[in-house]
This record gives sequence, structure tokens and C-alpha cells, in this order.
Amino acid sequence: MNYSLAFTSYKSFKYIKKQLELDYFNLSDNRIDEIVIQDDCSSDYSLIQPYANERIKVFQNAENLSPLLNRVKLVENCKNNMVLLMDSDNFLDIDSFSKINNCEYKDNVIYCPDYAKPAFKFKEFSNLEINFSFAKEQINTLGMQIFLNNGNYFVPKKAYLEVAKNIDVKFAHFAVDVIYFNYLWLKEAGNKLKCVKDYEYDHTLRSDGYYSINENPRTQKKLMEVIELYLNL
Repeated sequence: MNYSLAFTSYKSFKYIKKQLELDYFNLSDNRIDEIVIQDDCSSDYSLIQPYANERIKVFQNAENLSPLLNRVKLVENCKNNMVLLMDSDNFLDIDSFSKINNCEYKDNVIYCPDYAKPAFKFKEFSNLEINFSFAKEQINTLGMQIFLNNGNYFVPKKAYLEVAKNIDVKFAHFAVDVIYFNYLWLKEAGNKLKCVKDYEYDHTLRSDGYYSINENPRTQKKLMEVIELYLNL
């Protein structure tokens, strides 16, 4: 089975450039056979597009869609059923890649890291398959909120896109887009998130706090709305 390594991008050329300097195609026991980049109608597309070749695919939306809908478009443009989703400013831990490479993949499971270095550890969830009931029990804890809003996941394309049909766009433009998508994912009978032990990536701590779920008042309000979705189901 081959994988697609996929990055969303919005004014992210400085990060995408660093990604493309890494030799993802020659990892040990590697099955990555394409890199897909989806730019959400930003000026950086003209800088990224020249990197396109037979194994690196670069797409741009005709209009700005939002972080969540851009991620959906990204998955649509991947050719493989298993897609390794990464934010453009986060970097796969090469040494831990074998942890996810050796999983027995199921179409009802999204595979998640247990450590976003240097700041976010999810070791309490390691090796757990998290269903909706468990997420609901823990949803008011900061650890679960950050875990559910991570988004650097290994996803089954067909099942992911089927759930994406239910997206309410009022949540798509906020930094809580992933925790919202995981609500949609987990409420489908049988769907789970598996936190893979020792699967890690390097998380870029952005000074602008753009992806923070706690600093922007409007985003915090939207987070409360998403939490209510979990609690009221």
C-alpha cells in the first residue's frame, strides 16, 4: 500500500520550502509515492508551483475556502487511500515514522501522534482507540481539546471525504476546525481515533498564535460551541 504525504498551505512558502528539502521519498521501508500541496488562494502559490513534478503535485483553490475546506480539497487531490496530513509548518519525525508505517490500517480509524514536540504530549492516550464516548468524557480537559484539534493525522481518504460531506461551514474558518471535524468523525458509528505510541512530529510554535485555540476571543467562543456539540449528542 502506498501513501500520500499532504500539506495545506496559506502564505506558507517558507515552511513548504523546508518540507521539500527533506527526502520523504527515501524513508526506511517507505511507501510515500507522492507529495500533495493545496494552497488556499494565497500569493505564495507562485513560489510553490515551480516545485511541481511527477511526484510533487501542487494545487491552488480559485478562492479562499478556509482551513478545513482546504484540507478536504487536499485529500480529494491525493491518489492513495491512506493520506498523511500535515500542516505546512510541522515536520514529520523521521525516526518515529515506522510506528505509523507498521499500523494495520482500518477504514474507520484515523491514526494520531502522541507527541507534538516540543510542547504537546498526549502520552496518556498512547495506544488507545478513542471513540465518541471517551472524547465526550474528556472534552472539558485542555489535553483532550488540544489532542482533538491536532490534525496532523493519517487518514483513510474515502471515509474522511464521506464524513466531510456533513461539514457546517460556520466552523470551517476558525482554529477549531479540526476538533469540529473530529466531532463529525467520531459521531459516526464505529469511527475512532487511534493514538499511536511513540509516533511524533516537530511542531512549530508560531509567534502570532494563529493556530491557538485559547488566545483569540472569537475562536474561544467557537470552541465553546464545538464543545457543546460533543456534550449534547
